[in-house]
Amino acid sequence: VGVVILSTLPYFMATQLRMKMSPLATALRVRLAITWASVALAVVVVGELADTRWLVSAGFVLVALDVAAVVLMLPRPTRKQFDFAGPRLVGMLAGTAWWIVSVFALSVEAFDSPIMHSDALLVLVVGAYAQILVASAAYLGPVVRAGGHRRLGAGFELMKSWPGVVAANVAAGLLLFGLRQVAAVVIAAWMLDTAVRAVLLFRPAPEEPA
Repeated sequence: VGVVILSTLPYFMATQLRMKMSPLATALRVRLAITWASVALAVVVVGELADTRWLVSAGFVLVALDVAAVVLMLPRPTRKQFDFAGPRLVGMLAGTAWWIVSVFALSVEAFDSPIMHSDALLVLVVGAYAQILVASAAYLGPVVRAGGHRRLGAGFELMKSWPGVVAANVAAGLLLFGLRQVAAVVIAAWMLDTAVRAVLLFRPAPEEPA
């Protein structure tokens, strides 16, 4: 999942923000980032299978450095992009931040024990992967629905969810400190907010037959 997200992030961030891609995001650099992520993932897997703790830890450090390198290849948003994207922009940036934090936490934990049941792994899934995917869907949903310029703009506004962004990051923070049950309630509220907005987005327009 991480490799796929990293490979598309420099392109999709520019699309989301209606900006040109960063000049740093060359095809060669993106391919190198994908290769780097794949190698890092292989290092983690081999280390886990061989129960070589330092190797697992090193693999996660490589992942964190790769995510940071991809962040440097993202376009630099201005106030105009923030006004347009708002919660989507914050969600994607916060997701990359949680990505780096969680894999560094996994790197530290990997020295002592296997990481499959780590709270930091849940932070990676919820704070990074899920938050980036939900932010992406908030852009893709209105585009898929289409219906003209006005309806597209209305769809973007509908899918702007500051409560969803707050919930995603609060949940990630709770998971980082091992508060899984409280985090589950916050995640449920986040998913409910997202689901309600998605239903409203795809309801038939007044001029369309029900």
